Amino acid sequence: METDVISVRNPIIADLEDIIHLNRISLPENYAVAYFIELIKTWNESSAVALVNDKVVGYTIVRIEKSGITPWRSRSKSKAHVISIAVSPDQRRHGIGNKMMEFVIDNIGEINGIKKITLEVRITNQAAIEMYKKLDFNINKILTRYYSDGEDAYLMELLF
Repeated sequence: METDVISVRNPIIADLEDIIHLNRISLPENYAVAYFIELIKTWNESSAVALVNDKVVGYTIVRIEKSGITPWRSRSKSKAHVISIAVSPDQRRHGIGNKMMEFVIDNIGEINGIKKITLEVRITNQAAIEMYKKLDFNINKILTRYYSDGEDAYLMELLF
């Protein structure tokens, strides 16, 4: 039996169709194509795609968010925010989400000024919550009725 080769790299626009497909089949929260294009173009160095045998089977899109401007402090990078993460249903439970998040954490750790990574996760998504906890994310608070279907979310964060 052939061994699957899993690799992780930064996304490129050529991955867009696969990312949109994964988003649609994996998550109830779907973003517009134009939004994904903007995210990939702007934040590809902080994001990831996972490939199994050279086929895109997962993505993690992470936006770097700037802190506010005050008269005594210029705008600086302060946090990364996981916008969306998905793994193909037939590839789940193989460590792909974990590999993408490790890749993202390593890349973000090298960006000067980033102090934390935040994300929201459905409170019923125990598999994802456990993965994030193993990566040293902590639950910061509950976001009541965060999702369009009314489900609550945990706001989780990883501090650097």
